[in-house]
Amino acid sequence: LNIEIPNTKQTKDIERQPFTDTDMKIIFPGSDYGVDFGFQKSGTAPEVKFWFPLFAAFTGARLEEIAQLKVSDIQICTNTGIVYAMIDNKGVAADGQKKRTKNLNSVRPIPLHTMLFKIGFADYLDERRQLGDESSLFPLKRNKQGRLAKHVADWFSRYEKKEGKSPRLGYIERRGIKSKNQAPSGERWSKSFHSFRHSIIDNLRGGRLSNGEYIREPDIGLVVGHDKEKLET
Repeated sequence: LNIEIPNTKQTKDIERQPFTDTDMKIIFPGSDYGVDFGFQKSGTAPEVKFWFPLFAAFTGARLEEIAQLKVSDIQICTNTGIVYAMIDNKGVAADGQKKRTKNLNSVRPIPLHTMLFKIGFADYLDERRQLGDESSLFPLKRNKQGRLAKHVADWFSRYEKKEGKSPRLGYIERRGIKSKNQAPSGERWSKSFHSFRHSIIDNLRGGRLSNGEYIREPDIGLVVGHDKEKLET
């Protein structure tokens, strides 16, 4: 595989868990969504906090894949009218740095769910388009390691406790979802932004298309950007 971005996976003894249906209702509490977003910090504007989790929840795309999207990457298929996000490793992101994907299988179009547009994504897209088609879909700044989405990941699920100080909680922790814990058997687990990806894969497994056909593993692989014979994260 042609690995192009730093490996940010956790150690193997920490199991990444998907979000449950209950978790999703807690993360996206309808009209109350946004109440626990916290204070604005560098690289994490309110509109990013609002749309980035929704975009991940409906696409299963990786953090950096979403973060490097430009307005021009949201396209419409002329044959079907389906709106999709083009995940690519050609060209540059809005800040001029080369686009990257985890591997060649990651290059793919991802159809955007109609629910995103019912929530108002078209209006958000129009606002970003006013800044130019080559502007970033989500205004973000890279950290020292060159990652665009690090601030978003920390805001969403970071849990940090320093001696003598109150814990620093991410969004899901403030909502009451533990970002990490340990099972009675001793195995450690975590929930983070990447859990959206696990949830998408789990929900597609065993599902059916509108014509009644079962969704196949290779089809899931095409959507999430994996080898057709090896569906992983």
